[in-house]
Order: sequence, then C-alpha cells, then structure tokens
Amino acid sequence: MAVDIWQQTGTEGYNFFQVLPLYNRNNIAVEPVKCSVNVFNNEFGLITLAPGAMLCLAFGIEASNKFSMPDSLINLQTNKKCNEPIDH
Repeated sequence: MAVDIWQQTGTEGYNFFQVLPLYNRNNIAVEPVKCSVNVFNNEFGLITLAPGAMLCLAFGIEASNKFSMPDSLINLQTNKKCNEPIDH
C-alpha cells in the first residue's frame, strides 16, 4: 500500500503534520497542523487571528494498493468549510 499526503505550506499554510498510531495498532491517524509542538513557548508557526477572521488551508490524503484495491481508495480534502464562520 502507498500513501500520498499533500498539504498547503508556507507562511499561511500547514508546515507540519503528525502521524499517530491508534490504540489497536491496526490504524493510524494523520493530522496536518499549522504549528510545532510547544508553540505557546517557542512560537514556531504560531499565528494570531482577529475575532471573526478565518484561515483557510487545504490538505489531502490518497492511499492506493495496486494488488487488490483501486488506485484511488481514499481522497480527502478539508477545504470545504472555508466560507463558514468560526465558532467561538
């Protein structure tokens, strides 16, 4: 199986991602993140949004297995809610 991960990067993008094994070790979670760990202390990747402001970012994951699954098994994009207001 192959997994392709893409994400919008740069000063207003995702510059990090985390890969976390789940408790049963049969699955993983992939989470794009804007900042590094301990961001409140090191400020690496920290951004501040004004009240009501939005930051719209995009990422995707595609898994494929040429032996028994279609080439595009999973295709997720998270930029569908960019026009919705931020919940406070």
